[in-house]
Amino acid sequence: GPRMVVAKYNLGSNGLLAVDSGFNGGAPLQVPITTACVGAGQCNVYAGAVARPERVFGGDGMPIYVVGSVQRDGADWDYAVAKVNPNGTLDTSFGFGGVRYIPFDQAGSDRGDFGYRLDIDSGTPGLTLDTLFIGGNVHRSCKDGIGVAALTADGNDLAGFGSSGRIVHGGSSETGAIC
Repeated sequence: GPRMVVAKYNLGSNGLLAVDSGFNGGAPLQVPITTACVGAGQCNVYAGAVARPERVFGGDGMPIYVVGSVQRDGADWDYAVAKVNPNGTLDTSFGFGGVRYIPFDQAGSDRGDFGYRLDIDSGTPGLTLDTLFIGGNVHRSCKDGIGVAALTADGNDLAGFGSSGRIVHGGSSETGAIC
């Protein structure tokens, strides 16, 4: 099935990029998204962005977050965020088996939600908890808008941020007819 693919390269001594052998044994990590596509006739994925928290002395010891969009049942699109450990393995304690799916629109919409941008607030120096902000477009009740979701480092909705960790500008909050 469809997968998010994450690879890590370093700048080699010859000035060229070289595969990082300490990241997933030097092979690209393939994050399956089939958990979102159970019983689906069609499932697709689009990559959006990748980011790593910035902390003093964190460097290569920081997790890597990957954001994109997942299509389910040949119609509905949702934001998808994966957390990858520094060694190139999927952090299965994040979200649902390592991937968190974030819907904004009504189920079955033929348009959907596309997460494109990922920013991480690393908080106060010395703390290890990050806040993820995922931005993109949303489609609700036949109207386009902008959506922002906020998650904790473990993939839960950020309490006190919008409604269930989501804010929508434009579009509609109605759950009317599917377009």
